Amino acid sequence: MQLRATQVVSVVSRVEASRASEDFQASLNSVADKVASAGDSHQ
Repeated sequence: MQLRATQVVSVVSRVEASRASEDFQASLNSVADKVASAGDSHQ
């Protein structure tokens, strides 16, 4: 269940990054990467 939640948060962050201005894209993609990495480490 936690893995699924981290995947959802990661995907939502990437979607929002694609919609955001360039100023926020890098930050949102970074959040997505860190969440995905955290989810992967807990598998």
